[in-house]
Amino acid sequence: MKTPTAPRCRRFSATRQLSALVGATLALASTMAPAATDTPPRPWETTLELVAAHDITLLQASGSTERKLGGWDAALSLALNAITIDYQPVPFDFKGHAVTRRELGAALQAAGERPLGDIWTMLASAGGYLGHTNYRSVWLDEYYYQQYADFPAPPGSDIYTKAHPRGISTMLGARWAYHPGSGFAQLTVSRLRDRVSPGYEVDFDGLHKTPEVLRTTALNLDLENILTPWARSLVRLRAALTTEREWRLGAEGRLNLALDDAWTARLHVGYTEEAPRFRATFGGLELERTLSRRLALFAGGKLYSDTGEIENALLFTSSAPPLHTWQFGGGVRWTRDGWSGRLTLGLIRTRYGATNSDTDFFQNLYRDRHWLIGQLALTRSF
Repeated sequence: MKTPTAPRCRRFSATRQLSALVGATLALASTMAPAATDTPPRPWETTLELVAAHDITLLQASGSTERKLGGWDAALSLALNAITIDYQPVPFDFKGHAVTRRELGAALQAAGERPLGDIWTMLASAGGYLGHTNYRSVWLDEYYYQQYADFPAPPGSDIYTKAHPRGISTMLGARWAYHPGSGFAQLTVSRLRDRVSPGYEVDFDGLHKTPEVLRTTALNLDLENILTPWARSLVRLRAALTTEREWRLGAEGRLNLALDDAWTARLHVGYTEEAPRFRATFGGLELERTLSRRLALFAGGKLYSDTGEIENALLFTSSAPPLHTWQFGGGVRWTRDGWSGRLTLGLIRTRYGATNSDTDFFQNLYRDRHWLIGQLALTRSF
């Protein structure tokens, strides 16, 4: 049987995609800019980000604004993203063929805070997204399309269906200023419902699809303290439970230090685990040098390491092998006449562990890569 042709989007170059995203985001920012009212001035922010390897390009443009609505401090944000992959199957994948695939997505979120007296604040947010949220999801969906779009479906067997990822989330919480001005505790409860790009596997009964809908409940506890006039800390504890998985537990610590009038250091470390054998550690350091009242330079690095995704397939798995990541970069921050900006440039290096007989078809997904990253954030106060 003839191998089906992969679905293609119109062939826009990365430059044209970025131009379209920039234009859309600037238009968004202009519509989100606060109107002239008697409420205090509120900012809007626009961020453009590009992450690129030799076979993958990720573009994102976002805009956000803050307003005073009754007794609420409200924020609204919209993000648009474009993912382009040059899909390349392994040589022994006889059904696969190379193709360029592009996907667009969008996300919208509204959040608010409402003071309840001097020491308590109510927190709430809701949001949703459409489209693939990462390149791995696009790559796997293309693989499963090429393998199973024409797969026979005996009674009791599933059939391949084109993925249409989307999701919604809600959050409720409270912040307690147990030491007003210098000590805060914040507890939030989140519920997420994601329709994801499913996986597929074949056994003697035919084709079987993994769950398309994942539900997650997450608890977050933040403890933030101003320790001294030159030191501020944040401790974050997280627990999350997702459909057909065990609890994922994590902890993260951050420390900001004013070393002197010109130098600032920002440190963070973290750890995550999930039974039976997932472990991840990460950390980073950034140094910032203030050159003048309007200009500062910064540079830093981050490290990440994990033991690989948990495998729950019977015969065949797309779970990622162990991953090690190094990120280094720097940039400039400036302010002028109601504007502030931050330009960041950097490099990311990813190294995966070796695949095995269960994951050899995904060698080109879990390959070592060097990434370039660039980000421009602009904030305007009205």
